[in-house]
Amino acid sequence: MRAFIAAPLQPAMSKRLRRLQEGLSAALPTFKPLDLQNLHLTLFFLGDQSSEVLEETAKLMLSIGAEVESFCAPLGGLQLLGGGPHRRPLCLAVSAAPQLHELQRKLNNMVSQLGIVLERRRAPAPG
Repeated sequence: MRAFIAAPLQPAMSKRLRRLQEGLSAALPTFKPLDLQNLHLTLFFLGDQSSEVLEETAKLMLSIGAEVESFCAPLGGLQLLGGGPHRRPLCLAVSAAPQLHELQRKLNNMVSQLGIVLERRRAPAPG
């Protein structure tokens, strides 16, 4: 199963992004907004993993999540991901934040211990 690790957004941020999506929908008739529960901050792409590996990943993520406090990261610009003729997801880039780097470091160590080789996808650059 293809998987990724993501962080939830604070409710206030989700509401702001919903307003942004509403504006984009009004301006771009082909734009399809996401449901609020699907908005997240992608941290890593894990690629194809077995159910067993994903269960172990989830357990370790919960232990790391218990150690990490909520934090704010500056937002960058909007970008379309991918290419080609298919529908492309719209993303909002996040600027560097020390807490975000620390969380990614901990998660990277965790997935390495499980033998997962992370997919190397280029993250959008902040605008």
